[in-house]
Amino acid sequence: MATAAAPALVGRTAPAVSAHQPTTDGIWRMDGYGTVLSLRDGTLREYQTTTVICLEGDSAQRTGPGTYTVPDGTVLTVRTRGDRDRGSLRADGSVGERSLRRLPKSPEACASPAPEGPLAAFDVFWQSFEEPVFTEEEFAERRDSAFDRALNVLREARR
Repeated sequence: MATAAAPALVGRTAPAVSAHQPTTDGIWRMDGYGTVLSLRDGTLREYQTTTVICLEGDSAQRTGPGTYTVPDGTVLTVRTRGDRDRGSLRADGSVGERSLRRLPKSPEACASPAPEGPLAAFDVFWQSFEEPVFTEEEFAERRDSAFDRALNVLREARR
């Protein structure tokens, strides 16, 4: 389960590659779903990001060159592709892999603590399901209307 704090990613920039440091260390964005990976000091940390939030997810420990093991035993393999700014992530037993793109620094949403409260929680949910077919005005109107409806349902449930 993701948590609303991402202190391990705050202020991080991609480390310089040296002979003593694997080229996979750094900050990576996974294609799709807003997933960002931080590979640093032998730990892979997952973050779910939107433009408004950065939620820390699962982590895994390095168990070999380019391999990390999640607490449930799943082994993840991270490799660079072509130049050092492209890569892939593969879970053992999976038929496919996810493409990665190296980021020069952590996303803006990870630079400050997550907002708290019912509206903030709703904004995270809403942003996760943003439909790009709406204009910004239509999106804002729909968000406000949906939040009001959700708040009314919660109020009724508490009675």
